Amino acid sequence: MQAGTYDEALRRVADQLRAEFIDPDLTGLPDAGRTRGEEEGMTGLDAQGEELVERLREVLAGIAATLGAGQEEPPVEAIKTVLHGSEFVIRGKLAAGDAEGVLRLMPSFVFLVAVLVADQNRALELSRRTTELTEQFGV
Repeated sequence: MQAGTYDEALRRVADQLRAEFIDPDLTGLPDAGRTRGEEEGMTGLDAQGEELVERLREVLAGIAATLGAGQEEPPVEAIKTVLHGSEFVIRGKLAAGDAEGVLRLMPSFVFLVAVLVADQNRALELSRRTTELTEQFGV
């Protein structure tokens, strides 16, 4: 599969994760969906790459917000740390032309953000579903 095809697979996985795991009525966590790339000098991606990074980060933030809805004090700083770390890896892999690597890591990213606001079994369930989606759409 060519790199552009993996980019498209990532977009499709992100869209499906959004449809299945995110409550569209939630506003999300403050600043959790904002990308850090330009603020921290992490450029080097074209407009499509930046859009993909933003889309993936927003999906991960949306999963956290949905799972954390109703919690009195969700671990916002921990969620932001996981989102920043995930974005750093995603950005680096995309800059290296390794969209396939990002696709393979998506179940781990989903698990990391989910386990912060849900129990381990629910986080594993979402991770497994993400694995199914990555296999269906590209890997």
